[in-house]
Amino acid sequence: MFAANASTLPPASVDAPFADPLVDFPVSLTADVVTAWRDGEARVLRLDGDAEVRVGAYGFRGSAAVVRIETETVDGTPVRHLAAFVLDARSIGDAAARAGLAVPGAPRDGATDTPGLLVTAATTGPIRLDQPGQLIQRDTPLADLLIDRANERIAARRAAVGRPGLRVEPAEGLPESVAIRRERRRQQIAAEQRRLFGARPGVPPEVDPLAADDADLQADAPPPSVLPVRGVVAYSMDRWSAQIGEDETAVSLVGDVRLVFEDFASDRVVTLRAERVVVFVDHNAPGSDAPGSDAPGSVPGSGGSLTEGFTSGGQLDAGALRGVYLEDNAVISDGQYTVRAPRVFYDLARDRATLLDAVLFTYDVRRRVPLYLRAAEVRQTTASDFAATDARLTTSAFAKPHFSIGAGELTLSQFRRRDGQVGQFFAAEDATLRVGETPVFYLPRLQGAGRDTPLRSVNADYSSDDGVEVQTNWDLFALLGRARPEGVDAAAQIDYLGEHGPGLGVSGRYDTNDQYGDFRGYLLLDDSGEDEIGGRTVNQEDELRGVARVQHREVLPQNFEVTLEGAYVSDPTFLEAFYPREAAAGQPYETAANLRWREPDQAIDLVATTNLSVFTERLDRLQARGYTVERYPELSHRVIGGELLDGRLTWYSENRLSQVRIQPGDDAPEDRGFDDTLSQRFFGIDADVSFRDRLSDLNVPLQSRRRLDSRQELVMPLAAGPIDVSPYVVGRFTAYDDDFAEFNGGNDDRVRLWGEAGLRVGTELSRLDPEVSSNLLDLDGLRHVVEPTATLFLNGSTLDANDLPEYDRGVESLSDGAGVRLGINNTWQTRRGGAGRWRTVDWITWQTDLVLRADDAEVDAELPRFFDYRPEYSVGGDHLYTELLWMVTDTLGVAGQLTHSLESDRVAQWRLGATLEHSPRLNSFLAYEEIDVLGSRLLTWGFGYELTTKYRVGFRQTLDFAEDDSRQIDLVVDRRLPQWTLRITVGFDEIDDEQTVGISLIPQGAEDLGRSFAFN
Repeated sequence: MFAANASTLPPASVDAPFADPLVDFPVSLTADVVTAWRDGEARVLRLDGDAEVRVGAYGFRGSAAVVRIETETVDGTPVRHLAAFVLDARSIGDAAARAGLAVPGAPRDGATDTPGLLVTAATTGPIRLDQPGQLIQRDTPLADLLIDRANERIAARRAAVGRPGLRVEPAEGLPESVAIRRERRRQQIAAEQRRLFGARPGVPPEVDPLAADDADLQADAPPPSVLPVRGVVAYSMDRWSAQIGEDETAVSLVGDVRLVFEDFASDRVVTLRAERVVVFVDHNAPGSDAPGSDAPGSVPGSGGSLTEGFTSGGQLDAGALRGVYLEDNAVISDGQYTVRAPRVFYDLARDRATLLDAVLFTYDVRRRVPLYLRAAEVRQTTASDFAATDARLTTSAFAKPHFSIGAGELTLSQFRRRDGQVGQFFAAEDATLRVGETPVFYLPRLQGAGRDTPLRSVNADYSSDDGVEVQTNWDLFALLGRARPEGVDAAAQIDYLGEHGPGLGVSGRYDTNDQYGDFRGYLLLDDSGEDEIGGRTVNQEDELRGVARVQHREVLPQNFEVTLEGAYVSDPTFLEAFYPREAAAGQPYETAANLRWREPDQAIDLVATTNLSVFTERLDRLQARGYTVERYPELSHRVIGGELLDGRLTWYSENRLSQVRIQPGDDAPEDRGFDDTLSQRFFGIDADVSFRDRLSDLNVPLQSRRRLDSRQELVMPLAAGPIDVSPYVVGRFTAYDDDFAEFNGGNDDRVRLWGEAGLRVGTELSRLDPEVSSNLLDLDGLRHVVEPTATLFLNGSTLDANDLPEYDRGVESLSDGAGVRLGINNTWQTRRGGAGRWRTVDWITWQTDLVLRADDAEVDAELPRFFDYRPEYSVGGDHLYTELLWMVTDTLGVAGQLTHSLESDRVAQWRLGATLEHSPRLNSFLAYEEIDVLGSRLLTWGFGYELTTKYRVGFRQTLDFAEDDSRQIDLVVDRRLPQWTLRITVGFDEIDDEQTVGISLIPQGAEDLGRSFAFN
């Protein structure tokens, strides 16, 4: 264990109590190889290979990390300041910030999209280094690119928060992205070397493994034997007897017999226990002529004859044993597995073992899931390989488990992962999936990692519209009888969806080296059901329907990367019926290729996109403009935050040369279940008119166009005392290879000039009142931060936006006219947590913006919105927007939002919600929203309650006050089983007049399953 240095630094945070959030959580650091040194008063660690940084229950995992630890004393208590720069960071757990971690730019969960992530924390808890594979202490600091990069990030962070500085000497040479890729590759090779050779003392980790040739890496050593054949065997028993033969002696040990095989060379220890044991000693084995064994019948290694050697305990030479037989409650364990069996025989001469009516137990540390193998006969062929007949594999300790895998023949192998933890791999012949003792599914072969349950979930529903539905989710590699590649996960769906018929699907993701992506496909083989969507009905007649989507990204040399996407949907209502969230506002279903080169402040993209479907899949695009846009291709160059005139000007540039074409759908509103009334309301056409015909009637050009667009922005950051002033100018040039006279009624201009001039002003004022205190509101001191801001702008164009067809909203649909935004942000901060656990909390955050537009501005939007970073994207006229976030206590939060249109003098939309954690077992929520243009007034409420350690319940209801009816009711009941969760769901959908009842079986640790809404 490593404890952080306890030397004292100047108490920088004593006079600024809100500067550093303080927690009382232990910090855990883990890695394959750790290099440690001192930098002044600081302790610095470099973590290589599966690095983990945890604060309490939260943290991050990466390929490598640099950790800097400094200690100061505040009110007699050591406070340890930790800064960790994590390479290829992935979050562990949810909401790391709740643990007191400051993570600038970090995602809420999952992988980051940046090569390095800085995590900072201040804690009064201990900082420990947990069981490194190799620990190297250095007298001088280690110097390489990763450490330089970490020092830069830590120094920038400390400068931002006013902490003491850190001397930084930037790395020279390679560009950042190339260097980061080289560092990542160095980590991969180093991890592979550690896996093959183990940690090699004397070889410092700073030696660059890129200099090594992969072809010189050696293969793994042969697996160890069933029992150690070198070293000694220690024994103890109550009594013994012997039968001496010509070549061997059979020694019977009776009464609480214990044998401990220990191989000193490999540090392997195997313990055997039983009531009766027979040990077969080879007279001719090397080492059998032990000192004092001249008399016939002496015991090798015992130090004398039989009558002298076996008393109540002693030891033997392990190499002198031919076999060991155990019976009556035999228990064998090597620390990785434990076996219980009534009878066991080890044939050491042939390196085999037979275990009858055996139960084998092992544990997956990474997933915290146990694994049990029960079989009529188990044959052990190596220390980590078992073959069983008439076997049952399960995660339950019960003799009759709720769920298990049955097999006529099953092999179970253990392997050591790169992180040093042990995993299991199984292969089963004639496999059956069993609920209790009943087989419910048969597979000729099943294979997978022991930590992964092949059946990931099973769900059975009854719907008043579709009848009985059964959905199952499987480990695809287990179904195919193949080992799962490192960094790849794939699942298969085998379903029966009532009237929609049988369904087959596959989905997965991969993240290997510099390649990552995901894929999904689903197929309904013979759909004769009805799509009930939003009160509309679309009948299917023996249709073959489905969806497919693939996304791949690969990092290339010289700062290049390529992204490939493919997508296809069979018909207009498939997404809305089966993937409603993606249909409403998901990522575009495009087939695209994108080659990108990028540096920190600029990027070049070559993009080509098309739509393989003959309709517009997403509903928001369909309703907004009614079509998709093809690009074949588009070349663009962007500069973000470039510096001119020695930093006095900041330059933003966007340039693109495109070949674009509007691609309308050949379908009509009636294909999506709209009648004439709804079609006229949403699309302005009759239900039987196709969307292509609608655009043709409007003379929207459907031929391809070449377009050149260039946008240049210059910003001059100035300071007038405490006030930040940033004047800016924008110029935009857009040209087309043909005019749009037929579309706009005769304007044959091919070039549009657009410009904007503006001014952004802002400042910050604060006041600290440490005397404020309230037990009711949980206040201890109060700081009020006021940030008044203003944006003034004036823009104009030589072409009206309505005279151009919209290929890109950010190019053609730009607003005109002058305007001003006046805003003020108020933040009230307080301290919570108590002595030794103080942390800063934003108690109330209140943002208000008033937007006023000139009379010539376009103001016809029903829901006005203003975008401060680019006012030309704004829609709507004069309006007031306000947003409030209030952490009333640590368990009660309130949020609200309102948009008031001054043009129509009415509230365009508003919403208000609250969440309350009554106790660790009970939480509830309440939300209300109104959208005036839609006539929508919805109230949603619900709760989650843990009744007992085995049962929990969740409830949610949505009430529609506009219709004076209940729209949706959902009830979820969970019953925890050993390593499984049984979930019962009941739903009432008043919109589609549908009732559903479902039963789901979810294994512990199933990665692809989301939690119920009531338990988030």
